[in-house]
Amino acid sequence: MKSALIILLGFGLVSFAVAKTSSPNSSTVPITLDHNRIIIDVYFPMPDGSRTRVRGWVDPGDTKILITEALAKKLGLAVSEGKPGERTSQVPRELLVGDMHIDLSASKEATALSEESIAPGSSASIKLPAPILRHYDVLIDYPNREFTIGAPSSIHFEGTHIPTSVGESTGLLQTECNIAGQKNTISLDPGASVSWISGEALGKWHKAHPAWPSMAGAVGPANLWGLQSEPSWHAAPQNSPMA
Repeated sequence: MKSALIILLGFGLVSFAVAKTSSPNSSTVPITLDHNRIIIDVYFPMPDGSRTRVRGWVDPGDTKILITEALAKKLGLAVSEGKPGERTSQVPRELLVGDMHIDLSASKEATALSEESIAPGSSASIKLPAPILRHYDVLIDYPNREFTIGAPSSIHFEGTHIPTSVGESTGLLQTECNIAGQKNTISLDPGASVSWISGEALGKWHKAHPAWPSMAGAVGPANLWGLQSEPSWHAAPQNSPMA
């Protein structure tokens, strides 16, 4: 099998610790899982003292802020000239998650998109990437559909601690796991809508376990961007031991 980008339908490889917090320096808001993406309500202060609510995509696995041109213009931000997909925008000074003020100054510019949302099929108008989130305590509680963000040390985490490394440029967490009896290094990216595995690794697993379900083609949340290459991707359905 040639090396290829491989996707797993589902998000079963990732779990997070339960946390308790009573600090006034944190805020908890509901999560909407939109195509397996973490979407929350965020608010922007307006010049007249009001607030405007939009949907924000929490993506700890990316480094760039994405914003729709419509939102940028509504907030009075300058958008550069150029072809669609190549334009940039000023970054808002801050936004609010619940009552928590989130400083956006760590990013100097945002990618401005002319589409209605920042990802196909998504309701989000702005993406919150790793350079913003890394300055805060962050808890993603999938079972309760809640997102908590707070000042450093404001959230008390419970659970099993495991050794991890953090990418300097991406903020991605990397750790080891056991899959099919072998040790593997995995990146934990809660911002992705599916899990990714190398074609070489998946080919070995298919050879060792031919009865494991698999299929060709991106369907459901794995149909990420509408790329022409997606129909040729190989996938392991959610009921597969690899999902």
